Amino acid sequence: MKRMIDEKDYEKYKYSYLFSYLCFLIPLVFVSNSKLGKYYANQGLVLFLFNLLVISLNKVIGLIPVFGLLVVIIFKFSVYIVLIYAMYCVCIRKVWRIPIIGRVNIIKNN
Repeated sequence: MKRMIDEKDYEKYKYSYLFSYLCFLIPLVFVSNSKLGKYYANQGLVLFLFNLLVISLNKVIGLIPVFGLLVVIIFKFSVYIVLIYAMYCVCIRKVWRIPIIGRVNIIKNN
């Protein structure tokens, strides 16, 4: 997915975009009229929901002695890698969609 970033919009709200992956409500409150802000808020929300799923699976799969622990570590590690890379992409002004789960649109971008 290739999107053009409006430089003036980016410079004004870059910290809101950056922290949208830590708290998806930040761009919804501070940048509610920006399409890019809604995009980053949606990506942050989807990553948050995926993290909740991983935590839930941790409780179930984590009970399996060796395999469960390995699966939980891989899933948690992948969430943190995606989080760090997504924030890096905001810093370099690259609009990056999270693979697989990033196609989910919960927050509509009018």
